[in-house]
Amino acid sequence: MKLNKLKYLGLLLLPALGACSDNDDPRYDIPTPEDQMHLTPSVEEIVLDPEQADAVALTLTWGEAADRGPTATIKYLFRMDVADNQFLTGTDFEEMTENKVEFTTKELNQFLLARGIRGGASAAIEAEVVASVEDSTLYKKPEVSKVRVSVVTYDPSRPLYLIDSETGLEGATLMKAVVEGEQYEYTGILEEGKGYKFVYNTETGTPSLNKGAGATELVYSTSADDASSYFEVSKTGRYTISVNAPERKCTITYYLPTSMVLMCGGAAPCGWGCDNQGSDWEKFTRDVSNPPIVTGTDN
Repeated sequence: MKLNKLKYLGLLLLPALGACSDNDDPRYDIPTPEDQMHLTPSVEEIVLDPEQADAVALTLTWGEAADRGPTATIKYLFRMDVADNQFLTGTDFEEMTENKVEFTTKELNQFLLARGIRGGASAAIEAEVVASVEDSTLYKKPEVSKVRVSVVTYDPSRPLYLIDSETGLEGATLMKAVVEGEQYEYTGILEEGKGYKFVYNTETGTPSLNKGAGATELVYSTSADDASSYFEVSKTGRYTISVNAPERKCTITYYLPTSMVLMCGGAAPCGWGCDNQGSDWEKFTRDVSNPPIVTGTDN
């Protein structure tokens, strides 16, 4: 009898089982709340200017999320990635203390370069704000707001050249990049009577960094050349020039030449006992074109 009862029970369940199709999902679907935050960019398209590296290039703001009840606490989480990348290479979620986030030109440029976007290329970034809900009574799906912004990057390794007023662009000298795109240095001979300035492009001569109002100040220019844009030195000699492009600062250090270089010691004719600059001292000759280089003959 027990087997017959089980058989009849199975027959009764067949219509119920047959009513469920293979496509039915028994899970409860929680709808995503409507976006009330409306994440908004300060601009929709940006061409990043390397001369404004420390200036704010993009500001993203959003409003308050929808009220999720008296027992709910909302936290705003922010992340960003290259668009259409499903945030696979994006930033980690960061909890925000205010309803906005800012990026400088340099930060935005470095963000895209680090994700394979080359300098001078156009790319879209996708930003997302998630209003995460903490509620001890039940789970509540977070509110989400997204936006896209088009950005044109730049190459931070742009070279800087020193030119003078006589040879112009043909005599341009590439400066050493101490910090790519920011700090440059040159050590060499500067001549009295010549004017000097810095250019980024040896074909057009623009943009350029020209002499400013103060002794160490530089002015960024995209205009044609003029005589007042050059700085000069008071005497011919060897100098070191240091340029801080973002801060528009330039320092010029003069090397005081020595009239004579002498050597004493165990390998010198006078040994260590020389007490004057007599004939026993080993004399060196200075290289005029490269003053730090001195040469001598070992007897």
